[in-house]
Amino acid sequence: MSQSSDADDHCRNLFGDCTRRLDALAARWNTTRTHVALAVVLVTLSRRTADGAAHVGSGGGRSLRLTFPPGLPLREAADRVARHLTGAAGPLTVATPSPGSDLPERIEVEVAPGADGGLALRGTCAPRQMDRLVHALRHPYGPDATVRDVPVACPADEADLRAWEHAPAPMPATTLDRAFARIARAHPERVAVRLPDAPGAPPPTRRLTYGRAEAEASLLASALVRSGVQLGEPVIVECENPARAAIDLLAVLKAGAVCVPVGRVSPERARPVAGLSGARWTLCAPRSRAVWERHCRLPADPEGAPARDEPAVEDCLPRSDFTETAFLLVEDGPGHPVRARLSAHTAWTSAIAARIERVGRVSTEVVAGGDPSSPAGLSAMWWAFACGATLRWLGPSDPLAAPRAPDGRPGAGPSDALFPPERYGRLLDALAPDGCGEGIGAVVLTGAPCDGDLVKRHFARSPGRRLLAEFSGDGGPLPWTARELAPADAECGLLPHTGRPSSNVRLRVLDESGRSLPPGLVGEVCADGDALPYELLLRDGAMARSLTGHDLRSGRLGRLRTDGSLELIGELPLG
Repeated sequence: MSQSSDADDHCRNLFGDCTRRLDALAARWNTTRTHVALAVVLVTLSRRTADGAAHVGSGGGRSLRLTFPPGLPLREAADRVARHLTGAAGPLTVATPSPGSDLPERIEVEVAPGADGGLALRGTCAPRQMDRLVHALRHPYGPDATVRDVPVACPADEADLRAWEHAPAPMPATTLDRAFARIARAHPERVAVRLPDAPGAPPPTRRLTYGRAEAEASLLASALVRSGVQLGEPVIVECENPARAAIDLLAVLKAGAVCVPVGRVSPERARPVAGLSGARWTLCAPRSRAVWERHCRLPADPEGAPARDEPAVEDCLPRSDFTETAFLLVEDGPGHPVRARLSAHTAWTSAIAARIERVGRVSTEVVAGGDPSSPAGLSAMWWAFACGATLRWLGPSDPLAAPRAPDGRPGAGPSDALFPPERYGRLLDALAPDGCGEGIGAVVLTGAPCDGDLVKRHFARSPGRRLLAEFSGDGGPLPWTARELAPADAECGLLPHTGRPSSNVRLRVLDESGRSLPPGLVGEVCADGDALPYELLLRDGAMARSLTGHDLRSGRLGRLRTDGSLELIGELPLG
């Protein structure tokens, strides 16, 4: 057999139970064990090719394209091999043009009689691929086995997957509201939220300090408790104003309830949100009360005087627990099924701790904008609060730049920013030709994958500014994977390489049967773990766990690379 520069010529001998099982299948299927073995080998290799087919040639003749759909009986696969390859002389040449896999472009493989009545498998591929072929041949197939039953991962692959698909890290034993309270006690005058400047409004009215937010949230949480809000009960929080949203979200968490953040909604959308979440209570702006009062109750006025025997702030606060649910995020937009996701305090604190480890602790501000109830808005808010930093909210026309002191000098240190890729692209476009977003130290892109053009524009404007990308396969605020981008990434179209799993995230690529696939094989990208939510689906008017168990489905095709990072391929075909 010829030699390959990328692989060595390897030979494996098969004896005992393996050959006896192949002989039994050959007798039952009226074929030869060589054809059964070749069928298993070609099926295994076809799963690693670019088009899911085996392009097979022999002795310099014309190449044949053999396809093996997952539901095809293995007996028919053996018949195809016998029909098309009987009489082929010498080894078979299989084209395997699969970028990102560990296979060379072409390999030669041969199944021949071996010593002592066994079989000899020879191939010009890496030892790990030979391990996969041998493992597939040794698998105990039944007479009704299908192509789907052929294993594509060997034990060494399984060991790698266990090491790669989960990145454990210590889980912070605190809640979002308790972490905020510690900073408020230590630095009550520190600014927690800075709103965009408004004409005629004095600067103090556009700032919310940690001390004031903590005090107002404690009063509101007490009102929620006195109104009858129960532990673990969902409460809708209208998040139109970032400062007001911070107070309301903190209050709901302090009361031990679950936040259901929403933006400003129409009366038509309010009903399904309230029905899907099961919320009896809402916190909203006065102008939205008419919308929500039809579906939910409003708690007692926190500014009202408590009864004679009631303290202004309830002694039972905070009632939150780090193991309990913090958020219920509802999606009911057009074009996809109604769904919701529950996430515990530990998911948020773990995801934020991982980001701080990647980016560093924010020293001054986290810059964000848009809808405070959006995944990016919520993610930026709790990142800032975890660092004791200021959440600076950009207005629709505000430029991407750190604020300056009254004397015109830059602030105390660089700010960090967090945006979805689309919003960051618009901010770059709005910069002056010689502008570079002065005062911004690092930018985190969250949610959808970004493209090479955005990377190019970023480094053209700010060569020294860090750019990090977090991919969230479900579009939520908690990342699945993360990586730091470099100028070389600008040469790509849609950046396929999204990085390695974030801490406490288990990332998997699954086939159509829900089995984990080894590196190089394409399947649906799924994930679960302590740093992610779990999905609920609306079924018969009630919430139920997703049919995929704990796995969150991305609806995207991808594959693991040999270093354990994720590469996206495209969208999952409909149907």
